[in-house]
Amino acid sequence: MKELIFILLFFPTIFYSLVYTSGLRVKSQKNLILLEWFSNTNSYEFLIYKNNEAAILSQKQMESSRQIFSNRLEGKKMDDLYFFSYMDKEVKADQKNYYLVLPIDNMEILPNINQNISPVVFKISKDGIFIKEISGKIYEDSIILIWDASEYLEKPEFTIYRFEKILEEENIPETAKPYQTNVEDFYFEDFNIEKGKRYFYVVTVGENKKIKTNNSILMDNNFFSKEENIEVKKELLERVKIRKSEFLRHFKNGETNK
Repeated sequence: MKELIFILLFFPTIFYSLVYTSGLRVKSQKNLILLEWFSNTNSYEFLIYKNNEAAILSQKQMESSRQIFSNRLEGKKMDDLYFFSYMDKEVKADQKNYYLVLPIDNMEILPNINQNISPVVFKISKDGIFIKEISGKIYEDSIILIWDASEYLEKPEFTIYRFEKILEEENIPETAKPYQTNVEDFYFEDFNIEKGKRYFYVVTVGENKKIKTNNSILMDNNFFSKEENIEVKKELLERVKIRKSEFLRHFKNGETNK
């Protein structure tokens, strides 16, 4: 009898796992608002609610919000979870936006987990897409640059300029030739370096040729030892493999929903 009770109690948990959403991040882009989140399943039907007045914190608020999406999505594997995204293109300038993302059969509302408490305000960008958060590492045989973009890029294509001195100009000179074009990743490894030299890099995207602190970096000649190279470079390259958006990087570092 005890064995039967045990089976009845634990039978549902063995064969059924509740689908959930977590790590919701909402970002304003050039002409849309991008929603990104994680789930414990690779394919599922999700519901997305939107409210322009207040955060969706209760069932009542959800019912008064507008459902903007209801369909099945396919996720991309990342560690033990799956990554999903949705683009809301029905946005107005300076309007507040609150979202709630739920699996179709799990209506639990979790503040800052599957919905955003702080409003996301859509702003029209004056500068277009630009590079941000550039950083670099110097090794014995190469220099690695990594960066992010101000907006989601489905097909990234960056251009890299390299100079042997810091440029004081506001824009890249028209006579300057690109050092590397058609870079499709959010990182670049430069093997053509000489010890003792300094290199000034500028990474651009699209028609934006401005030189700013967020897209330029000076790399000096402080080279690491070979022993340190192996481990540091391995960790860095492993990290940039998932650097297709700012959100993935934050999630990997345990900084979700910031």
